[in-house]
Amino acid sequence: MPTTFKDKVKSFMFQETSGIKLNLLTLRMSDPEVKKDFTAHKIEGFNRTQLFVCAQVFVTLNLLINIVNVFVQDRPVAGSLMMAGITFLMLQILWPICYFRCQSLSRYIFPVWFIATLVLYNVTSRVDDVDSVFYIDKHLNDCFLGFTVIYIMTMAFFSYCEFMTALLVYTPLYLASSYLTQLAQSETILEVQKYVPVEYQVIVQDNIAINMNRAVLIAVTLLMGKYLQQLDVIQLMIKSRSINKQG
Repeated sequence: MPTTFKDKVKSFMFQETSGIKLNLLTLRMSDPEVKKDFTAHKIEGFNRTQLFVCAQVFVTLNLLINIVNVFVQDRPVAGSLMMAGITFLMLQILWPICYFRCQSLSRYIFPVWFIATLVLYNVTSRVDDVDSVFYIDKHLNDCFLGFTVIYIMTMAFFSYCEFMTALLVYTPLYLASSYLTQLAQSETILEVQKYVPVEYQVIVQDNIAINMNRAVLIAVTLLMGKYLQQLDVIQLMIKSRSINKQG
């Protein structure tokens, strides 16, 4: 039992099972063999057949829907297809190449896709020129809602046991983009309010604070889930390794 404050802090930050230490903050292990097994397990997780097949169906439907929107609803061609094109390129061309040729590289496809999509959303949120290739039809907070969906998808499906990547890459970029894209539309909102009767101004208002609270809540919830997912996997692998050593 921990007796001193230092021991209590140590017991809170570290867990030791059969000589294998686990840092409960960073989820790093001391045993190189467990690390190797965990890396192999993550590679399998990123290349699950069910995930791969479902993703290909989703990307195909997404591309078809955007094509239909362009020709049926007369939306701008370049901007709409650029969004779908990035997803098509990353998940239906580059990922299958990694899936069939070098599965260890699949894990790098998803951060690149996530960052490229967020950059494009940030750019389109600031473009109001209908002649620009980056112009897309968008309503209030459309870009924020769009990459919130991308963030949730990435955290749920494309970041298996990647807690530190989620904490240090996905989440900061998502929160920063959430704020910047809404800030880009705040001037437009204030301008529109001038022409709206007082009783209806509540409908057209700056929701940055409210949406950022929502974004933080979404991020914290998904990070907790990602942490617990990776912790459970690591603990099971350490336990399995300990049993094998005893046997």
